[in-house]
Formats: sequence, structure tokens, C-alpha cells
Amino acid sequence: MLCSLYVASQAEVEEFRRNGWVPDDWVLEFGEEKIVDLDKNWQPICDALAIGDDGELARQALLGGEPIGDPDYTGFGPARLIEAARARDLSAVLQSIDAADFRERAGRADLWTNYGVSPDSTADFDYVVRQYLEVRDAYQRAAHHGKSVIVWNF
Repeated sequence: MLCSLYVASQAEVEEFRRNGWVPDDWVLEFGEEKIVDLDKNWQPICDALAIGDDGELARQALLGGEPIGDPDYTGFGPARLIEAARARDLSAVLQSIDAADFRERAGRADLWTNYGVSPDSTADFDYVVRQYLEVRDAYQRAAHHGKSVIVWNF
């Protein structure tokens, strides 16, 4: 299962509510830093974020939100909407987890056993860390511009 995040304006959220799916022109906007595509790394990112006192809240960046749109759109349930105010709160939590802190959490989350991602394999581990930083940056952009985040699995 893959996961993507989309930093959405209120107008885009309303369009999503009306249509029930991600419009094709949204998917073409990677260059505008609106979409973060996590591949299968959303699961190790969630597990790493779960470590620590703020873990359950931090995981909500990928697992939280209200269902929105067509429940069968991706085959893995509806997308989830993180409203702008909640995105701002989650951004604050994620901003407190820098790359070094995330690496430490990921090391404690035993990603090797669960996902084959070894802290000793620099390329694999660095890729997960970079993808976490993309999530953190997306939430920072959403918070800065008063936007929501739509998360969907497919």
C-alpha cells in the first residue's frame, strides 16, 4: 500500500468533497510541492513517529483526519482530511522532530524486523528519513499558508 499527501486550499477541499476523488490536474502538480508521495515508507515513518511522548499525536499526520470523498476511490478506504487548524497543530509537533530525533526514533522502532530497513544500510535508512522530512515540510507549508492536508492510501 502506498500513501500520498496533498496540501490543499479550502477551494480544493470543497472540490474534493464534490467529486469524491483527486482531480487529474492535482496529480500533475508535483513540481509545485503540493503532493508528497511516500511509496511504502509511510508505515515505517508512522512506526518511528510513534516512539516518544508525542508519538500518538505525531502519527496523526499520516493516520488522522476525517474521511472525505469516495470510500472506494483507492480500494483502501476514503482519503482523510486534516483541516487547516489541525494541520497547524501537527506541523508544530513535526517541527519539533528533526532529522536526528527521527533517526533515533527509527532506530528504536525496529524497522529492520518489520520492513527490512536497516540503520546500517545508509541508503535505505536515509531514504526513509528524507521522506519523513518531506512530510514535515508539507505540514509546515500547510501551516504557513493556512491550508489543509489530504492523505490517501492506494
